[in-house]
Amino acid sequence: MEGSVIGFPRMKVVNSHNYADWKIKMEDLLIFKDLHEPVEREQIPRRVLEYEWKLLKRKAVATIRQCVDV
Repeated sequence: MEGSVIGFPRMKVVNSHNYADWKIKMEDLLIFKDLHEPVEREQIPRRVLEYEWKLLKRKAVATIRQCVDV
């Protein structure tokens, strides 16, 4: 199944055959949308409030879920 994410039209839905390519593109998408920090970091940065961090994390998760075929 192919799909796309709004703002990033070539993003495919991950499956067992395209994970390596999907992973690279997903990293690029998260960086493009400034959503990579919650995925890469385990602790909340000092400069960010907890509720802001939770919102960023939810946005990152929602973006990833749009590209996973369940």
